[in-house]
Amino acid sequence: MTVRDELEQLIWLYKPRFYIFEWIPFDPNIFEEIAEELEAKNREKGILLTDEVDNFPEKPVFIKPRVASTVSVIDYKFNRLLKLEAFIGYPEAVEQAERLGIEIRDYGSIVYGLQIQQVDGAPEVSLDKLARIIFDVIEDTSRLMSSILSLYQRRILNIIYPGYKEEGFERRKYSVVISEKVRVKGRESKNEEILDLLLEEPYVNEVKQIVGPITSYIKRDGYCLIDGSYGLLIIGEVKNVELLSLYASVKSLEIFLEDLLVYLWMVWEKLGDARRTVLKGDVKELKKMRVQLVNTLSDFTLLKSVMGTITYSLDRMESESKIVDNDDLGFSTVFHAVKNRCRTIGDLFESIEREIDGLLMVINTHIEEALDRLNTLTFWLSIIFGSFGLGQLAVAIAPWFMGPVESTIVSSIATLLPILFGVILHLGGGKTK
Repeated sequence: MTVRDELEQLIWLYKPRFYIFEWIPFDPNIFEEIAEELEAKNREKGILLTDEVDNFPEKPVFIKPRVASTVSVIDYKFNRLLKLEAFIGYPEAVEQAERLGIEIRDYGSIVYGLQIQQVDGAPEVSLDKLARIIFDVIEDTSRLMSSILSLYQRRILNIIYPGYKEEGFERRKYSVVISEKVRVKGRESKNEEILDLLLEEPYVNEVKQIVGPITSYIKRDGYCLIDGSYGLLIIGEVKNVELLSLYASVKSLEIFLEDLLVYLWMVWEKLGDARRTVLKGDVKELKKMRVQLVNTLSDFTLLKSVMGTITYSLDRMESESKIVDNDDLGFSTVFHAVKNRCRTIGDLFESIEREIDGLLMVINTHIEEALDRLNTLTFWLSIIFGSFGLGQLAVAIAPWFMGPVESTIVSSIATLLPILFGVILHLGGGKTK
């Protein structure tokens, strides 16, 4: 049997711009720490970034790896905004030059933007190829930001997205694609007329590669918009850039919350395994489970601190949304949905934390009871073997000084005396408890 695999490209965009949005925990202190590392106040040009670790920090020379990226500071506003320009120098399967702009905002919204100039020598690019380019930029920006973020932020991302720097494990982000001209199967249509065509088969399948499952769409004078779970496609001229940026920022926060929720449900499943282990009562398994729960609680406590940064982020987004004139995208609806989800996640944090604490108490109680039983057994074994040894010693020595009857009596007393003392000590210990 043979499978036919033909690349059918139906929709073409002319020099599209696209933006990748993601939300990472930030607060004013972390924002200023990163700005300081990038020497933002000096408007530093061309800072070299690498995710390699210096294995010999005591030496005065660091050998730069062959693959590296550079970042230039374009603009900086204290506790508000950091604009960068980055050149991506990671190896690629095909020859390409990636220079993109980056905006880091104090409330955790990070935007990566670039415009396609040429693909295969042409100014137009199909949605099929654009989807691959976007995925490549998502992968490269994850690697780039790993070199910029603080240790606290990297640890949080490693908890929610383990292995996110490895190929195929990129963290999810929200993409916005904007193009003023579109061509469908060789025919250029007006922007007002193109929406109905893009929502039909087979064209909608290519659109879904960019935006994911379609949730809504809008047609206005001069432009049309298709919104999905993971992205936004806009054909025409963007009317309200501030609203678009806020909307994409809150959507990227929503994606982060969804992934955080997935992690919390995974923790809940692990707690179910822990409860089954407790019912079995195997001490070795209980000790292993205690170590796992302590490690989980450590990660869990760190993630719980993220809720504070999320609250700060929501407050900042709400304050910025007040200066927006209209709400064509439905920002307020998405914003309030995210806010309600945060409350639900906060309650889930509390429930899981209480469950972990309760399981650790039960496990510690089982282990202590097992240790008590072991100590009791060890105590009586030591008494028995001690009395036996003392009796044997008396049997060996007593005949030197006494007759057969007296030595037998002394040997019996020497054997029974430690056992009697053990009983007295055990009863006394029990009364004390």
